[in-house]
Amino acid sequence: MPFDTIDTPHHHYQIPLDDIWSKLNVSYTEAGINVETNVTSASDLHSLIDAFGKLCNTNPPDPAYSPTTVSGITPLYRNKSHQSKPVNYFICTDKLGKRITPIRQNNGQLQDIADACIHTYFECWIRFTPILSREEFMQWYISHPNPTSTLIVNAICLFVFRHMVTHHCPPELEHYITNQDRIQEQEEYFFEQAREYLAQTFDHPDRFTIIALSYMMSRAEPSRRHQYAGMAVSALHQLDIYPRLIDDDDMSFEKEKDTRLWWFVWAWDFYMSSSGAPKNTPQPRVPGKEIDLPRVMEQDIDNGELGMLVFIHCLQIWKIQSRIITTFYEQAVDMTLEQLHAYDKQLLEVYQQLPCYLKGQSKNHDVLLASIRVHLEYNATRIILHKL
Repeated sequence: MPFDTIDTPHHHYQIPLDDIWSKLNVSYTEAGINVETNVTSASDLHSLIDAFGKLCNTNPPDPAYSPTTVSGITPLYRNKSHQSKPVNYFICTDKLGKRITPIRQNNGQLQDIADACIHTYFECWIRFTPILSREEFMQWYISHPNPTSTLIVNAICLFVFRHMVTHHCPPELEHYITNQDRIQEQEEYFFEQAREYLAQTFDHPDRFTIIALSYMMSRAEPSRRHQYAGMAVSALHQLDIYPRLIDDDDMSFEKEKDTRLWWFVWAWDFYMSSSGAPKNTPQPRVPGKEIDLPRVMEQDIDNGELGMLVFIHCLQIWKIQSRIITTFYEQAVDMTLEQLHAYDKQLLEVYQQLPCYLKGQSKNHDVLLASIRVHLEYNATRIILHKL
């Protein structure tokens, strides 16, 4: 074989011989030939070993493999250990839906718990995406004769209760703080109630149904998540809820609510599928058309604006993360250095487009929280990309 280049057909790239010699220091000792090298990454080491082995290859070259057909793109060696479990793997604990014995509730305390959960749900916008209009929901909640007997309220409570007790607990509920068994029992109660009301209302779903199903999916045992996710997507399409497209002229708040709800379901599906659950990704009305992201509207000003901004910027990052996972984790594809740089560039462009107040250390507490949340997702995506 010619020694001006070293062919490596299995990995489909060429390494110039000059590059190999520049990385090697060969010396002769009494014990034999001593070869020293200085490499800075596992990819360099593997590439060097492959290429050096080709120097001693006595097999004739494969005529079907011609150096003229090689692209010259160098693949990076995969960290195979990260294919042994899902990218966003987390241990499932305190999952709901297994309790057999019903829990009795004091109606007065139940209303106190529901009020505290609803208050936390809207106040803690950094943790709970403001997918519901607070003003509209509270009008409905206050006017309803028995809101604790509805699917959406029980779903919000099962999703929020533990966080509320831990971080936003009112004095009348402080007895829960040190009693994890009571917390688990209360969550089980809300989950069972949500399942009961879901059975009564699923034939006629509404927006509340879709949101409730997403929250139930998040806390259900793994074997049930796929069912709730599929029901949420089915209800989404049954109600003809599709996102706004980039070239759409409809900038009404009603269309914005459709767009937000669609992306809300997409985000939950991505969260669950990247942690190992089967995919139930909602589909656009027109395949191939570019989908618009949610936008901050006039109705958001002074009423969830920061929470929606965080959701929008996180979606931009999650879209990139989703492509990374689909390409390099779900498929047996080697990442090239060029692809690594391309994804790094995409992430950097998203970061550079962030408002200045989300890049620095703001003195405003809420703005600082928003900045930390976006930076967390940005850095997590870079870790996922580079841990290959």
